[in-house]
Amino acid sequence: MRNRGLRQDLGIILIFLVLPVLFFWPVTLGGKTLLPADNVFAWEPWKSYAQTLGITTPHNHLLSDLYLENYVWKRFILHSLRAKQLPLWNPYILAGVPFLAAGQHSALYPLSVLFYVLPLPMAYGWFAALHLSLAGIFTYILGRTLRIGRTGSSIAGATFMFSGFMVTHNVFPMIIGAAVWLPLILAVIERIVRRAEEEKAALWLGYIPDLVLGSLAYGMVFLAGHPEMYYYIALTSGAFAAWRLVGMALSRRCFLTVLRTAVVLLSMAFLGVGVGSAQWIPLFELVRENFREGAVTLKEVLSWAYPPRRVIALLIPDFFGNPSHHSYFDLFSWRVLPVTVNALGEPIHSIDWDIKNYVEGACYVGVLPLLLAVIAVLKREGKHLWFFALTAVLSLFFVFGSPLYVLIYKLPGLSQVHSPFRWVYPYTLCISIMAGMGADALWREARGSREEARWSWLGDRLAGSIFPLLALFGGLAGIGGLAISLLFRERFANLAERAMHRLARAPEAFANGRMFYSYEFRNVLIFAVALLASGIVLVLRPKFKRAALWGALAELVILGELFLIGRSFFPAVDPSLVGFRPAAVDFLKSDPELYRVTAYVGGDEKTFNANAGMLYDIADVRGYDSIIPRQYVDYMRLIQEQSELPYNRIAPIFTSHPEALESPLLDMLNVKYVLTTKEHSIRAKGYTLVYEGEIRIYRNDEALPRAFLVPRAVSIPDAQERQRALRTLDPREVVILEEAPPHREADQIPPTFSPHVEGIHYTPNEVLIAVKTPIPCYLVLGDSFFKGWLAFIRPFGAENPEAVEQSTPIYRANGIFRAVAVPVGHWEVRFKYSPNTVKYGFYLSFLSATVLLLCLGLWAWLRLTRSSGEETTVRRVTKNTIAPIILSLVNKAIDMAFAMLMLRILGPADAGHYYFAIVVISWFDIFTNFGLNTLLTREVAKDRRQANRYLANTTVLRLGLCLASVPILGLFFLLRHLTTPIHPAAILAIILFGIGLVPSNISASLSAVFTAYERMEIPAFLTTLTTLLKVSLGTLALILGKGYVGLATVSIGVNIVTMLLLYLLVCSILFRPRFELD
Repeated sequence: MRNRGLRQDLGIILIFLVLPVLFFWPVTLGGKTLLPADNVFAWEPWKSYAQTLGITTPHNHLLSDLYLENYVWKRFILHSLRAKQLPLWNPYILAGVPFLAAGQHSALYPLSVLFYVLPLPMAYGWFAALHLSLAGIFTYILGRTLRIGRTGSSIAGATFMFSGFMVTHNVFPMIIGAAVWLPLILAVIERIVRRAEEEKAALWLGYIPDLVLGSLAYGMVFLAGHPEMYYYIALTSGAFAAWRLVGMALSRRCFLTVLRTAVVLLSMAFLGVGVGSAQWIPLFELVRENFREGAVTLKEVLSWAYPPRRVIALLIPDFFGNPSHHSYFDLFSWRVLPVTVNALGEPIHSIDWDIKNYVEGACYVGVLPLLLAVIAVLKREGKHLWFFALTAVLSLFFVFGSPLYVLIYKLPGLSQVHSPFRWVYPYTLCISIMAGMGADALWREARGSREEARWSWLGDRLAGSIFPLLALFGGLAGIGGLAISLLFRERFANLAERAMHRLARAPEAFANGRMFYSYEFRNVLIFAVALLASGIVLVLRPKFKRAALWGALAELVILGELFLIGRSFFPAVDPSLVGFRPAAVDFLKSDPELYRVTAYVGGDEKTFNANAGMLYDIADVRGYDSIIPRQYVDYMRLIQEQSELPYNRIAPIFTSHPEALESPLLDMLNVKYVLTTKEHSIRAKGYTLVYEGEIRIYRNDEALPRAFLVPRAVSIPDAQERQRALRTLDPREVVILEEAPPHREADQIPPTFSPHVEGIHYTPNEVLIAVKTPIPCYLVLGDSFFKGWLAFIRPFGAENPEAVEQSTPIYRANGIFRAVAVPVGHWEVRFKYSPNTVKYGFYLSFLSATVLLLCLGLWAWLRLTRSSGEETTVRRVTKNTIAPIILSLVNKAIDMAFAMLMLRILGPADAGHYYFAIVVISWFDIFTNFGLNTLLTREVAKDRRQANRYLANTTVLRLGLCLASVPILGLFFLLRHLTTPIHPAAILAIILFGIGLVPSNISASLSAVFTAYERMEIPAFLTTLTTLLKVSLGTLALILGKGYVGLATVSIGVNIVTMLLLYLLVCSILFRPRFELD
């Protein structure tokens, strides 16, 4: 029976794997790409080629983010990896900005491997299909965990995976990458709490498999890289965990069980956060510099919620249009007509009149799932039904901008989130689960007390008879009403005309009442048919003897409706259009110099739209990203007002502000080329027309090079004064710093001084510049200043350059750029981006993953060792050889990773002092341990009755040797002081390590006892745990700036902890040590 159930589960999972491939058939197996590469052909310079390539109207203008953001990000990642470097810094937008830290590219998300192994244009379809599959599978698992039957769970999975939210948000792979994991996290929380309720985990080890799975799921959310999703998933899963813990406390009234379960759940979340540290720690640093922090009020945020009228879209998703609809069936001519013009006489190409865009407004789950969710409430069936019902209702309040949203707005970091509408995500999952509960409830017998039975009878009548009949007759009435309207369609067209002019934005989407009526007829018809089909499915439920057959019919209705609504939303584009290169781009690429571009536009033109330069590795001062550093926004506002910031964009130069073209601040940005359409001309001083074809390209002859020398500096600490000074600055003569100039400037500038650098080698993460100067001056690099950039200076042409180079401070120059002081001479200056937050993040992810691996290993080990009570030779060898070897390798891996981090933080000099201290103290460790471990192990192995005697005596000997080491160490210090003095901090570290020898030697004796008892796996595992403790505390000491002295202090504490744990283990497993001296 169990095997049959497993086969059924696997069959359902297989169906969930196949369905999304069919849904996205053209872009998975059909040879097309999901990327909306046709969208750029609505703008110049691509627009001039549209007719030649047979492109008329882009399939869906709303999907441009997938191309201009996600695709160019993935392309940059691939190019970086092929160049054997991490994509840390993006030099192509916003004068340079942290890339890996931004997160939304999902570079570290494991399932992004699809983009690295498949042809990039083809990977998007498979990524979307895979994540819809995971959404369905994980929701099915959640349903089964909540003890919903297979029929109900499969309905829940199908509803969630093809819901409006999940389908439309494939335009944001980072959102989908995070969203699919919430059902799995909730399932794990339920399993952990239920295990505690059923007392199946009397020991902590019973929780390990679920804890590891939940931690990895949380980690995947963080690695997907969308900050908003962190909050939605954390708040929803946290609320569910609290719901379950409170319920357990009220039902069991066992505080210790609740506390233990809470600790397990918190540990799962904590380790999940640790796994995702590689992404969220750098992201946190970057977000703190975002221009959005504190930028909007609660009232403004609520204005971005759904308008009240959007409640219609809960039932009729396309009522307010669909950007992929470029034609409609005209009920007056009985022909399909293209969308051409609206009632205002303006040209249009699609029907879209919503106040929210279609993706933001995607809240549809299907008619039958909504009915089943109501049935679940009526029948009051389903494990934790009320949690999902309350969460769904509360989410809707947030979505529609209820004052209750203040509860979210006041949470740390969420004042930056402008999208209350995205709470439709938890709503969608909750309704999907409730739909599964409702379907399951239709197949369950009433149970409970007599009073509950009366309520159950009423619920059964409503859910089993009245409600299905209402749906059935409602669908028939809808279809009948539409049929009657056809008979009097001219009258209805007149009514539609009047309604259209009264509805906000409707005249912008429809030419007249006939078009409005014809288009909405289709939408209402789909709803009526879906309602009728749903009613039929519910009415026929008693006719079915098997839930699986009825479930198949229900899912057919659900999938039919959701496929019809969602399948046309995404394009299927010819992959050859991806990265299409106009002649204007060829012209720009023919210039070998470093430069940036911008556009000169009028109205709503999008000439060479922001981020488009990344398609061709062309740097642009504009940028399109949700995280834009505040310093850059402040600088660009000095050139021109930034009206596109609400849309996460740095604006081009507008024809209404031609004076911005002559700003020296634009010159400082290395803007050499300005692109505009043939309708515009640039007459500003210093601009030369150098290309005229599909667009015009003007060269800015006043543009400064990417790097140049400046003879003088002025310090202006006050930010407002700096901004005023920047407006009148001559950047060729003076550089503005926030700090006092580091050296005395030359009284006179000799004629031999040149502002030009000799050469520059430029890569995203490293810039090498050769300079020669007869006076002390400043090298200004026209790239954004940001934490993590390091600078080094070395003599030009040095044989071993990195060995002789010295670090030099980087100053924030002219508000946003980088500058270093250059002394007289011939030098090479190397800038390198090496942010500590990335190092810390990767290291913490490594540690967290190691902890999870060790937990799994411990769980598997104890299951193996408890499976048989007999001590076999194989088992003995495994415990005393294989396990210690594996754990020793793990320890070495941890230590090696820590050594890499330590070297990067301490630097070569301090790292050398640290290793010198280690070498010195190792001499004394050999001296105090010499032969005693072997003696104790050999003699106790012969006669275990002598264990306490040898333990006590060898420990006393070790302590005596430690005491004898003190004068020897003092003599060593004296000799070195007279010959080659040791750094004072190194002396202190050696002394601290020496103190740590005392508990370390006692631990060695205790470990030798376990070896003699053939229990070597115990000290081996304990060593691994204390190694993790050592490197964790050591990392904290390094972050706090305590250096290698802090590491030595940590070693004392860790050695004491190790000694105490070993002593307790000896007491509990072997014997209680006592003092016994021969």
